Amino acid sequence: MKYIFVTVSFLLALLIVFLYWKSRRRNNAFFQCIQILVNGESSAELLEQSKPYQILPETEKKLLENLAFQMEETSRASVLKKEAELHALQNQINPHFLYNTLEVIRSRAMKQNVSDVAEMVESLAMQFRYCINNTGDMATLQQELDHVKNYLLIQRYRLGDRFQYQEIIHDPDGTALKSHMPVMTLQPIIENSLMHGINPKIDGGTITVRIRVRGERLHLVVEDDGIGMPEETLLKMRRQLNDNIPVQKEKGKSASNGIAMQNVNQRIKVYFGDQYGVDITSTEGVGTSVFITLPLAV
Repeated sequence: MKYIFVTVSFLLALLIVFLYWKSRRRNNAFFQCIQILVNGESSAELLEQSKPYQILPETEKKLLENLAFQMEETSRASVLKKEAELHALQNQINPHFLYNTLEVIRSRAMKQNVSDVAEMVESLAMQFRYCINNTGDMATLQQELDHVKNYLLIQRYRLGDRFQYQEIIHDPDGTALKSHMPVMTLQPIIENSLMHGINPKIDGGTITVRIRVRGERLHLVVEDDGIGMPEETLLKMRRQLNDNIPVQKEKGKSASNGIAMQNVNQRIKVYFGDQYGVDITSTEGVGTSVFITLPLAV
C-alpha cells in the first residue's frame, strides 16, 4: 500500500512538473509570437509559419491573428496618411505664386480676346486651388461635383463632343449635396470613365453620375457606355477592391485604371470603415458602372 502511495505521489509530481513546463513553454511561445509582431513582422501569414505559433491553443492563435490584422490595418492607414501629408507638402510650394501666374495668363488671354484660353486657365486655377486647399481633408458632394465640372471643361477643349456628361440626383431634402467625403473621391473615377471607357470608343459616349440617399448611406454611381472591360480584368479589379490589395504601378507605364480607383477605395475605408468603399461592374462592349458607398455625413 505504501509502495502504491509513493508511486502515485511520484507520478503526480511528474504530472505537475510536466504541466508547469508545458505552461511555461506555451507562455514563452505566446510572448515570442508577440515579439514577432512587435518587431514589425505583422503579417498573419508570417506569424502562422513561425514555430512558437504552432504549439499554441486555438484561442491564443485567434487572439494573435486578430492582433496581427489590427496592426496591418493601422500600418496601412499610417502609410496612406504619410503619403497624403507628403503630397500636401509638395503641393504647398509657394501656391500663391502659381495662383498669381495663372491669373496673369488669364488676364492676358482676355485682353487678347482669346476667351477659350482664359476659360481653360480659370478652370485649371479652380482645380489647383481645390486640391491644394483641401488636401487630406473632407469636401461636400457639391464641391466634388463642381470640381468634376472644372475638370471636364478642360477635357471638352481637348476631346470636343466625343463625350456627354449628366447628373441624376435624387435628393428631395438636399442632404446628399451637403454630405462630406474625402477630397478627390469623384474626379479620379470620372477620369477613368473618360480615358479608359469613352475615349477609346470610336463614336464616344456618355458619363452619368447617379446620386441617391438610402437610410443613413449615400450611394453614388458613375456609369459610362464605353468599351467596358474583359471579365478577367474585371474579376482582378474586384478582387483587389474587396481584399483592399494595393495596386502597384508598373514601371514605365502610366497609372492604370485600377490604381486611382483603389486609392479612392482605401481612403474611404480609412475614413469611414470597411463597410464603405468602391465596387465595380462592367461588360465588354457595353460599359462600366462604379458604385461608391459612403455614410451620409452632413
